Amino acid sequence: MKMHSRKYSFLITPGLLLLILAVNSCSQGQQSKPLKLTDYPEYESEPAKLYLAKCSGCHAAPLPRIHTFRHWPGVVQRMQMRMKNKAVQPLNSNELTIVLGYLQKHARE
Repeated sequence: MKMHSRKYSFLITPGLLLLILAVNSCSQGQQSKPLKLTDYPEYESEPAKLYLAKCSGCHAAPLPRIHTFRHWPGVVQRMQMRMKNKAVQPLNSNELTIVLGYLQKHARE
């Protein structure tokens, strides 16, 4: 049996492009080392404690500086929806105000 050599060309399909963009966007601004409590601003404050208690159940709570002031409300809303979808009690309105205030206070510019 004769073997044919083939040159493979890689095409960027829409699915591959989406995967590349998703991986890239997930790594943008993310912390690269494991977090310690002291990495969070004002980590002993009540807002920080509430944020860490409510937002680290499914994943490590991201540092507030990874998003901008304007970006945090959308991120928090998306997490609220994910909590509901996983049958986890989302933040009540008071908790939401406190957590969002903490995140926006310490957001990047």
